[in-house]
Amino acid sequence: MIVMKFGGTSVEDAAAIRRLVSIVRREMSRCPLVVVSAMGKTTNRLLACAQLAAGGRREDAHNELAAIASYHFKAAKELASSNDLSALSVSLELRFDELRSCLNEIVAAGNVTPPLSDAVAANGELLSSLIVDAALRADGINSKWTDVRPMMRTSNAFTRARVEFETATPQLLAAFGPILADAVVPVTQGFIGSAADGATTTRPNFTCSSRNRMRRAPATLPPSSATTCVAVRS
Repeated sequence: MIVMKFGGTSVEDAAAIRRLVSIVRREMSRCPLVVVSAMGKTTNRLLACAQLAAGGRREDAHNELAAIASYHFKAAKELASSNDLSALSVSLELRFDELRSCLNEIVAAGNVTPPLSDAVAANGELLSSLIVDAALRADGINSKWTDVRPMMRTSNAFTRARVEFETATPQLLAAFGPILADAVVPVTQGFIGSAADGATTTRPNFTCSSRNRMRRAPATLPPSSATTCVAVRS
């Protein structure tokens, strides 16, 4: 198995995501698991929306969010198949509905609390991974979008959460192992998780390197599988 981490520039627009798809296709024999960052500077833009809302500039915050939404829907229309586009659009709209609610909550509170900051920021990767998943399927690759938060248990130190590996590792293996064993490509997120109470958390970005290799492949994978984590620049 190979865990392929694609950063923001590798998913910044439809052209970049098409390159990602071609890279994943080349690695299909290695059972890829795809992890993506938010598209381009989306996370920073979302947090800027939150700051506008905290400053009482509700209309400006929602206008900027609308621009971010347009950016994502444009990529979705360029990449998704005609069979997938409707369902993808619904999924994206649900994420933006959640973001609108978060901004309204921030306006009411008058500040961006750490839990609200994480709730806003996490959507960048949730949005991009939905689009990447659709792009892979449009190219004939059997993929499955997976929200990593229920499995990636972290502390409740919002904006700087620590992974609780004793809980997270078996949950991640149980979730992703069967998908990979079925020759399906999981598509998930890179810096989000959840605390014990289910609250969304974010954590410092994890950079894949030769030093960050899992020592043992999941038991559900073929015995010959070796697990390697690589950061990909496309």
